[in-house]
Amino acid sequence: MVYKKIMDHAIEHRYALVFAGGVAAAIIGKKVLESKAVKEATTNCVAEALAVKADAEEKLAEIKADAEEKVADEE
Repeated sequence: MVYKKIMDHAIEHRYALVFAGGVAAAIIGKKVLESKAVKEATTNCVAEALAVKADAEEKLAEIKADAEEKVADEE
């Protein structure tokens, strides 16, 4: 009986509950994103991505040089 009253009250005010849940999620999300651990993790991820990009550009330059060399040999 008490459970039904609680559920009826929750359903009646569902938009307020959704709003309150959104506010709580925003506050918790902000705290998580500002934490030192998240900052270090994202910094490491970006550093790794930049290293992969540099390696890919280096390999692309090598492939381009090899291709140009082959074209020059065929002429």
